[in-house]
Amino acid sequence: MSTSQLLYPDMIYQILQFVDEQERIVQCSTVCRQWRETCQIIPIHYSIQSKTKCKLFRLIPFRINSINVQPENYLNRIDDLKGLFSHHSKICYLEKIELVIGEFKELILQIISCSDHLRKLAELTACDCGIDDECIEKMQQSKLALSLKTLKLRGNSITNIDLSKFPNLTSLYLGQNKLSLDSIRKNFSEMRLDYKLVYLDVSGNGMSNEGLSMISMSKNLNLSTLKIGFNRAISNSSTDHFYFNGMKSSHLTHLDLENLHLNSDCIQSLCSNPLSNLTELNLARNLIGNEGVRHLSNCNQLKSLHTLLLDYNKIGNEGVKHLAHSQNLSNLKLLFLSQNYINDEGANMLAKSNCLRNIVFLDLSENGHISIREALPPSFSFE
Repeated sequence: MSTSQLLYPDMIYQILQFVDEQERIVQCSTVCRQWRETCQIIPIHYSIQSKTKCKLFRLIPFRINSINVQPENYLNRIDDLKGLFSHHSKICYLEKIELVIGEFKELILQIISCSDHLRKLAELTACDCGIDDECIEKMQQSKLALSLKTLKLRGNSITNIDLSKFPNLTSLYLGQNKLSLDSIRKNFSEMRLDYKLVYLDVSGNGMSNEGLSMISMSKNLNLSTLKIGFNRAISNSSTDHFYFNGMKSSHLTHLDLENLHLNSDCIQSLCSNPLSNLTELNLARNLIGNEGVRHLSNCNQLKSLHTLLLDYNKIGNEGVKHLAHSQNLSNLKLLFLSQNYINDEGANMLAKSNCLRNIVFLDLSENGHISIREALPPSFSFE
């Protein structure tokens, strides 16, 4: 009697769970019929990399739960991928597809055409893949729009999207696209829908202040994470700033406002909003200065904050003094202050602060200091 016959099916299943997926496909499935059948029911999370050992056609008998395509090798495997998606009986197990950096538009259109067989697909990533409005329109008309919960489409050429077509979407990544003002208005201002979105990234879309206001004040959103950074106003006027008046997402825990040309008045308006649940705030690469730091330090809505990014903001020792004496920021653990105007005097204020005792990481790199390392206690990390 062979060794494989001495093992119960559930024992084989448990053993194969710990075997590398490539080896399971290439080697273990050829041991005997019992092992092959067991291999075929264990979910496969398949990644196409330069060191891939087996051809995609060998995956057909297996239960593939996710596919990840690495950019360095996709050109050699694009035909294999198209062939794989023609086997409808097997792609029905797919829960996740990840395509990054490549001309995948035709493949995406094929995936959309197979949407009737992709009812379990909950996450689709297609970043820097040449996705345009044609793909989005067809996706919205397919059953794929009903199953998706996470959609990552950074770095494409999307100008229009209708979020009402994605009723179960909880996470949407649309950074570095070209969203039009009309699309923003339709999704976040005119329509009155209860989106399930908790994560929204629309950074780097060249958005005007009007578009930013529509999103931040939208009654349709109840987000935990909002990323609208790198949308510096289209106007180059130094007086054209974005003000936060009437933000509606009171459950926000993460807010990314990097590089929005924000000044101290903008920060004052931000602090007037319901931010009591906020744990991470990114204000790097703005113009908030010492006065903006004063507004942050006096904001009693920021008592839950544990990560604060203030890099490159023209902050000097006066601003540091406000931080060092802030009772409202006493829960800070990570503080980023690189590329400002802070010297040893400011570093000493941070080191001796009774309010910032919980800090475990402090970035003061590229400031005007000489001996900041010596000014900090051992409990502080220095970058």
